[in-house]
Amino acid sequence: MNEQAVGERSMRPVNKIALALVAVASVLSVLQFAFSAVAAEPALVVAPPAVAWLVRLVHLATEAALVAVLLRNAPVIDAGRRSRKVLRLLVVVAMGAYMVYGVLFDLAGPPVEEIWRGPAGGFPWWFDAMNVVGLVGLVGPWVLGITMLVQGDRSTAARLLAVAAPVAVVTHLLPAVLGASWAGLPLAGVLTSFGLALLGARGLTDGRDRPSSRAPSRTGSAARRPRTSSRPPGRPR
Repeated sequence: MNEQAVGERSMRPVNKIALALVAVASVLSVLQFAFSAVAAEPALVVAPPAVAWLVRLVHLATEAALVAVLLRNAPVIDAGRRSRKVLRLLVVVAMGAYMVYGVLFDLAGPPVEEIWRGPAGGFPWWFDAMNVVGLVGLVGPWVLGITMLVQGDRSTAARLLAVAAPVAVVTHLLPAVLGASWAGLPLAGVLTSFGLALLGARGLTDGRDRPSSRAPSRTGSAARRPRTSSRPPGRPR
C-alpha cells in the first residue's frame, strides 16, 4: 500500500477532535439524564454554578466541533448530491443558531436570561422560534443519514444517524406518550453526535470522492495483454 492510499484512509483531524469531545459530552449527557430521572430535578439546576457552567461549555464546544465537521468535510458529505447539501446546510444553520443561543443564555447566566424574559417574567417572543430551530437540529441529522443510506452510502456515520431516529421513538416518544418517567433523548443524542462526528472522516475513500480507477495503468494493461509469439505460424521450434 503506497503512502497516498494510507493518507486517504486515515481519519481527518477535525473528526478526531469532534469524536473526543462527543465522547466526553455523551458521558455527561447520560449522567445528567440518570441524575434527573432519579432526583426528579434537572441536574444542572442543583449542581454548583461552576460545574454547571463547565458542563454547558463542553456541550457548546462539542456542537462547534460538529459544525466544523459539517463545513470542513462538505465535499465528501454531499458527494455531489443536492439533497445532502440542503440537509447539511439546514443542520449547520440550526446548530449555529443554537450555539449562539447557548452562549448568551447558558454561559452568560441568569442576568441575561432575566433581561430577555422581560418585566412580566414570561418567555421572550423568539423562544418558540428557537424550539423550531432545535427541532430542525434534532431531526435534520436523522433525515440526512436516512438519505445517505437510500443513496447507497453504507458508511458508519450514515448508519448511526439513521438508526438514531427509531431509537428516539422507542426511548423518548413512546415512553412520553405512556407517561413513563424515564423518557428521554440521551441515547438517540449520543448516536446522532457520533454519527455527525464521523461524517467524511475517511476523506477521498468515501462516496463519490473516491478516485476513479477506470483508466488502467500501462503496467496493468501490459500485464493483462496475452503474449503473442514472434515466430511465423507453423514453423517448428
